[in-house]
Amino acid sequence: GQRNAALAQYAACQTVLDKELDINPEAATTQLFKQIRDQTLAQPAPIPFLPPAQVAHFIGRNQLLANLTATIAQQKQKIVALVGMGGIGKTTTAIHLAHQLRRNYEDGVLWANTLQSDSAEILTQWAAVYDVDLKHLPSLAARQTAWRGITENKRILLILDNVESAEEVRPILPNTPHCTVLITTRNHDVAYALDAHLLDLPTLEQQAAYGLLENIIGEARVSAEATAATSICEQLEYLPLALEIVAQRLHSRPRYTLTAFAQHLAETVSRLDPLTMDDRAVRASFELSWQLLSEALQHLFAGLAVFEGRSFSSEAMAYILQMGEGEMVDRLEDLRALSLLGSAEGARYRQHALLADFSAEKVIRLEQNLAHLETRLTTYFYQFAHNHAQDIPCLKPNWANIQTAIDICQRTKNWQQLIDFTTVMTPAWRLQGRYTEARRAYKMAYEAALILEQDETIATILLDWGRAAFEQNDFLEAKQYIEKSLIIFEAPLSNKQGATKSRYWLARIAFEQSAYSHAEDLLQHCIKIFRTNKDNKGIARVLRLQAQIALNGREIEKSHTLYSDALTILEGTDDPYGKINTMRKLADVKVIIGDIDHAESLLNAALGQC
Repeated sequence: GQRNAALAQYAACQTVLDKELDINPEAATTQLFKQIRDQTLAQPAPIPFLPPAQVAHFIGRNQLLANLTATIAQQKQKIVALVGMGGIGKTTTAIHLAHQLRRNYEDGVLWANTLQSDSAEILTQWAAVYDVDLKHLPSLAARQTAWRGITENKRILLILDNVESAEEVRPILPNTPHCTVLITTRNHDVAYALDAHLLDLPTLEQQAAYGLLENIIGEARVSAEATAATSICEQLEYLPLALEIVAQRLHSRPRYTLTAFAQHLAETVSRLDPLTMDDRAVRASFELSWQLLSEALQHLFAGLAVFEGRSFSSEAMAYILQMGEGEMVDRLEDLRALSLLGSAEGARYRQHALLADFSAEKVIRLEQNLAHLETRLTTYFYQFAHNHAQDIPCLKPNWANIQTAIDICQRTKNWQQLIDFTTVMTPAWRLQGRYTEARRAYKMAYEAALILEQDETIATILLDWGRAAFEQNDFLEAKQYIEKSLIIFEAPLSNKQGATKSRYWLARIAFEQSAYSHAEDLLQHCIKIFRTNKDNKGIARVLRLQAQIALNGREIEKSHTLYSDALTILEGTDDPYGKINTMRKLADVKVIIGDIDHAESLLNAALGQC
């Protein structure tokens, strides 16, 4: 491209040859000089490069690009597949990679969108880049053979975007180790069918998502509303397309605060509504996947709306849709292969939050009975909670589903099941310290019991509600509820056992408020009832609290005696927690009085109970 420099160089060479050797330049060199001088030298054909222009605001994929580049460079496999849900950034990543690897492919980088062109059209377009006309060839097989001849000795990167089936792209694949094929697809099965090296695109990391907002909206504006920016990222679950659309909308509307938009997202019926900008929309991206589903899979996808993006098991979904679990697993795996459903821990499934919103729209479109699905959900999770009440590892991944089932009972006025739910879940809530959700459920259950006019249930719920408040050190509220429970247990019910439990917890509250005398009065009443009923666990609980009161009053020997009596009484019971607690407290007192050996022995015995 440096014409004048080439002409000057020829002149210098000619002078040197004439002076030093008394010869002229070779004829070929002189001919080249004349072509350059006369500007008749044929220019080399440009290297084909068909990918779209570089995408702005590309962020958060450095490690993925490094992995892709390494895979391609090592030629481990000549076909590489970028797989993921709509809006995850497959095309954007492929474009960026094409520009990054451009210099590595001396014969060009080709691009085709398989949604816009079929195999024959793509082969014709690509062959034309190398000055070969395939239009006259009558069949796809003939064009395929010609294309493989064209690419036989070439080093090309071929990129096929939005591949929906392996069959549609097989004719385009070159039969040479020098070329690399990169496909983007939502369908894992396509990648496996082509024996491709599969790379699943994840959503953006939190920092990258935040950085994307900063790149478009501006760092100052995002930093000024950092909490709202984080909320937006979380509500969109870090989906690149959704984040970019939101950022562009906010950038074009400088008076629209991030806080207002975050609130709008939280309150809108469907988060998909504001996720549109000009010709780009998250809903449209999802619609492409929806249209490829069979009727059965559309029905299942819509039914997933009942979980609203929470994780679930195949067993739960099979029950809700009244289907065999084997068939359900098969269909769920189909949706997962199509990137419309994700995996969750423990062989569970989970939809991206925005896909869950899309499912909710399809429930309405298919006229499915969401209320019926919700009824099935509440029935399943009540049975599940009842059957696994003491199995915390089993309950753990289902906390949110159980809480939702309770909410549905309240919303649909299924009062008795709401009450039954709280009864079943109370031991688990206590064991796991989930008092916030317990208090919320007790409030709903209390209102349900009032409607059903169930006095004993009302009193029991008030007592449980008060205990949960006590565990969160909300002693005023705890006292309020437990005093109400005591009144109901005593007056209309004459339930001495219930009343005694209420008095015991009122004594606990009095102890925490340093009202030791009042606590003692309540405990004296309790212990009489417990002894009458031969309730050794109850007696031991009273003795432990009396021992604590004595210890706080520096009555060490009395405290020691009471703890020892409590431990003796518990020997014949199946209350390991009570024994452990008593041993630990008694060991503390032993340390105070200097009996270290016995304290150590008690602690070892307590460990043996665990």
